[in-house]
Amino acid sequence: MVSEQVIFLFQIVSLFLLSSTMVDDKINTDAESSGHKINPIYALSNQDGTGAKITHVVLTGPNYEEWAKGFRVALGAKRKLGFINGTLRKRPTDPNDWEDWEAVNYTVIAWIFNTIESGLRSSISYREVAYDLWEDIRLRFSVANDIKIYQIQCDLADCKQKSGESVMDYYGRIKKLWDDINDFDSLPNCECCSKCDLQSVLRKRREADQVRGFLMGLDPFYATARSNILGTSPLPAMQIVYSRIAQEEEVRNVVLSRDEAVTNPMACAVNSRQQQRSDGSNRPRYKCNVCHKDGHTASRCWENIGFPVGHPRHSARTGDSAAASTSNPKVNAVLGEASHVANMVRLNGPCLDDDWSG
Repeated sequence: MVSEQVIFLFQIVSLFLLSSTMVDDKINTDAESSGHKINPIYALSNQDGTGAKITHVVLTGPNYEEWAKGFRVALGAKRKLGFINGTLRKRPTDPNDWEDWEAVNYTVIAWIFNTIESGLRSSISYREVAYDLWEDIRLRFSVANDIKIYQIQCDLADCKQKSGESVMDYYGRIKKLWDDINDFDSLPNCECCSKCDLQSVLRKRREADQVRGFLMGLDPFYATARSNILGTSPLPAMQIVYSRIAQEEEVRNVVLSRDEAVTNPMACAVNSRQQQRSDGSNRPRYKCNVCHKDGHTASRCWENIGFPVGHPRHSARTGDSAAASTSNPKVNAVLGEASHVANMVRLNGPCLDDDWSG
């Protein structure tokens, strides 16, 4: 019973494979008989549907240049750039390619509208040809090249490395301005002859200007490396210059980290002392048991050893001792000796900078 079911399933699969093979053969036969072969320019893959977004940049108006650049790159990767640059703006002369051209043309139109902001999309007029739609958007949102070039040149002159900014971030900012200059002020093509190398010469000059601008905008820390590079002739390529400056940045970071490791213990000790003084945690180590004040002991207390010259309470005691000395010469001699001893004791006692409030 089981063997009969297996044989039946095998027969069904065989019939299915046979029928699919016959259909493929028929399609190939019809294609060969018609003689039509699709041009690779008009070929569309399964992912090239009308709902696809071929670039992640969405046109909002002011970002037209960024959007146009990304759209051209994506369309060029699909071999459809001719539909917006004018080379394939018209229907081909071969009638066999008419349907293929129309399919790709409408697909490109759908891709353009898919990458436009929804609020802006309604204000853009529909066009039957992708090139006409592209030109309509360009004329509406593209800024005049002369004004844009002047603005970019001003931004390049003001582009400097900020305090604390890494070399990589600084290079990224100035590199974007260089790309904009190349887009708006592209180098001319010389068509005088096939051997003319004018464009490569102009390109080298522009690259040299970019190297100088990058070096002059660096932080003053890189002054030595900057002078060494600018002193070489010819100037090295931008990639080599960036590599050298990046190495200098690594050395700087290592030196700074080492210096911080040395100075941190001393700074912590100073900060701890200041913190103790500010928060009152540095309690006095001495307390007098005579006047009950902080900062000294009984051996250095003025209440015990007498006040120094200049203190108000010193004057009063001096007057009393002077009166006693005039009344009794014998006592005067004794007091003189005591005064001499007291003065000696005061040399080891508190100074005039101590608290006199007692």
